Amino acid sequence: MKRFMLLLVLFMFTASCATVNRPKSWDGSYEDFIASCKDYKDVAAFMNTFVYDWSRGNPIQSPKKTFQSGQAHCVNAAWFARCTLAQLGYDTKIVHIIRTGIPHFACAFWVNGELFIIDYGSATLSKRGIHGPLKNLEQWANFYTSSTGGYYQVIYRPDRECNLQ
Repeated sequence: MKRFMLLLVLFMFTASCATVNRPKSWDGSYEDFIASCKDYKDVAAFMNTFVYDWSRGNPIQSPKKTFQSGQAHCVNAAWFARCTLAQLGYDTKIVHIIRTGIPHFACAFWVNGELFIIDYGSATLSKRGIHGPLKNLEQWANFYTSSTGGYYQVIYRPDRECNLQ
């Protein structure tokens, strides 16, 4: 009986950790979500509900799948941000930090000619958020890698068309 109760409690804890608490207004489709967004701050508020995907099992999934799952690692969070912000009319690019260990990806975008980074794909909560305005990519890369020993290079990745499905 104790074993059963322990398993039940463990199951309930695991299920509650995987739950994404989204505001009611975002319970609809990805397309409805895009239509409801006024600017990048609405996208950031939604991305702040993402649960980090420790499995990194799906290298790149569509923004729609990321929206539906509420889970993302850095590649999928960056791709979600890039495609969603582009739908809202922002100029966007994927940013890649090349470093020892695990690389990191985020999304750069510009507001009135000023560079910002939106990053909700980090496993480190203190590194998540909107960063900017920035002078250059290196300013953000220095912040992001400050506790991990730095980086070799930070670059914009080549553009590819957003497939929203």
